[in-house]
Amino acid sequence: MKKAVCIILIVLACIPHSQSVMAEKEDDKEYIPWSRFQVNLGWYFAALDSSFRLGSSAVGIDVDVEEFLGLDSSDSTFRFGASYRFGKTRRHVVAADWFSFRRSGSKQLTEDIEFPPGSGKIIATGITVESVFNFDLISARYRYAFILDERMDANVGVGLFVMPIKFGLGEQGKEFTETDITAPLPTLGLGFDFAITPKWFLRQSVDVMYIEFDNFTGSIFDYQIGLEYKPWRHWSFGLALETMSIKAQVKDKTDWPGLDFDGSLTFGFQGIRVFVRYFF
Repeated sequence: MKKAVCIILIVLACIPHSQSVMAEKEDDKEYIPWSRFQVNLGWYFAALDSSFRLGSSAVGIDVDVEEFLGLDSSDSTFRFGASYRFGKTRRHVVAADWFSFRRSGSKQLTEDIEFPPGSGKIIATGITVESVFNFDLISARYRYAFILDERMDANVGVGLFVMPIKFGLGEQGKEFTETDITAPLPTLGLGFDFAITPKWFLRQSVDVMYIEFDNFTGSIFDYQIGLEYKPWRHWSFGLALETMSIKAQVKDKTDWPGLDFDGSLTFGFQGIRVFVRYFF
């Protein structure tokens, strides 16, 4: 009888401890970065390289916007993103991201240019011109995690990058001539997130596309890699590197939506992003 009482007392004493251990394990799960909702806000520092051609090969101008127009070759901007995991297994993810670059400048021309192309209007050498080159990038992605456990999230998916671009050029003090382009480009993506420890995470992803349609040829390459530290249940901080290259060429117009110009565009940047992420 005494042995039975002792066993019962030992079991009762262990129950609070076992509940505490289970609670700790449940708490540990909160430190795994596969939460249903994530919102992140960052500050992005980037080196930019942009060029385009307006007009056909016979009548048109080639512009390196940094060198020819005197625009800054670097810029910084806010970057906002959010994602949501759905389904019982949380393997399905939808995500959105947005940032923009706003640049303007002025420079004295070193050669004559015809602008707009084909208009017959010549801006002569020695004239000071003002220019603006604005670029937004809005991305939406769907990912499916084919591997998902407490240490790893390996996923594949599709995405859509939409890029409203505004270019304006004119003689100093006079009205601008502006060109607006919106280039929607679909992508295929691959991602890999790894929990190095319960609080340190390595995240990387790549999105690529090459397409030929009608008179349009386009490509995109976007690679990101980052290190993230999650000291608290709902907050993390991180540093990420990113490189992106976008090319679009249109010959004699195209039915591709948003590209109602004749010419080509090349836009690339490499940069560092510092960010804070909120999980809930």
